[in-house]
Amino acid sequence: FAFQGDSVFFINTESSVLYDLPFSKSFRMFGINNNNTNPIKISSNQASYFSGIIGERIYYSGATYAGYFLAPIISSNKTYCYNLRTQQTEYIGSNYYIALNNRLYYCDNSEIMQSDLDGKNSKVIAADKYNVEIYYDSGYLYYLTDEGRTSENVTKGSWYRIDLDGKNKTFMFNDPGYYSGFICNNIYYHTKNDRGYGINPMYEYNLSTKQDKMIYTPLKDDYVDNLNVSGDWMYYTNNKNDYLYKMKLDGTENELLYKDSKVREIYITKNYIFFYDTNNNLYRINPDGTNLNKINP
Repeated sequence: FAFQGDSVFFINTESSVLYDLPFSKSFRMFGINNNNTNPIKISSNQASYFSGIIGERIYYSGATYAGYFLAPIISSNKTYCYNLRTQQTEYIGSNYYIALNNRLYYCDNSEIMQSDLDGKNSKVIAADKYNVEIYYDSGYLYYLTDEGRTSENVTKGSWYRIDLDGKNKTFMFNDPGYYSGFICNNIYYHTKNDRGYGINPMYEYNLSTKQDKMIYTPLKDDYVDNLNVSGDWMYYTNNKNDYLYKMKLDGTENELLYKDSKVREIYITKNYIFFYDTNNNLYRINPDGTNLNKINP
C-alpha cells in the first residue's frame, strides 16, 4: 500500500494464468479514492509491493513469475519508479525501503544506503552486521541488526539510531523479543521463550523516552502476529485465529472487528482500515467494525 492525500494505491495480489498479459489485473498497481470503492488500474507493470511515494513518483519492487503452474508472483528485489504524470517507468536498482525528503534509503548487502530519487549518487551511511530492518521516525533512521543466535538458537540483535546523513549513531537497546511492529517511535514486541517464539505479555518500548511498559494481550497464551496503530488504537491479528481485532494501547476495550476469514495484512488510512484475507481479497472497514466493503480491481 501507498498513501497520498485522499488517494490509496495498492497492488492486486490475486494471481491469474494470464498474469503476463498487459490487460491482466494480477500484480498490477491500482489507485482508489479513499471515499469510494472503485479502483482504477494505473499501470500494466508487474509489481510485488510498494516502497514509498514522493510527489508524482511511486517506488515499487518488480515481480517475477515463480516458474510453476498458478504460482504467485514473487519479488524480483529490483526497484522501479513509476511517474503518475508521465506514465513512464524507470529502473532504479536495489530493493528500496524508504523514500523521504527527496532521498531514498535502503538496505543493500547489510549496508544502509542513501541515494537520489533516481537511484544515482548512492553512498553507504551505516555498515553493521546484517541490517535486517530500517524505519524512519521524527527525523531519524532506526534499524535492527541481526547479530547471530544464542545457545538456545534464538536470534539476537540490537536497535540503533542514526541521523539521515548517517551521523551520530546511537545504540538504543538490545532486541527485546518476538518483534511485532515499529510504529510512531514505539516498538511493540513479546518476550521470547527458549525457541524464539513470542509469548505473553506484550510490551511497548518508546525510543525517545527509553521507557518500557507492558500492554496486556487480551487472549491467553496468544501473541500478535501483525499490527498497525492509529491514535490510541492498535489493530492486530493474533496467532490463534488471525481475525482482525482492535484494542486501546493500554490493553483495554478489546474488540473483534472481522472473523469471516483470516487476515494477513493491515493498512490504515485517515478514515478506513484496509486488509487482505488469505485468498488475497482486499477489504475496507470502518475503524468501529462497520461498513465492510470488498474492493474488486
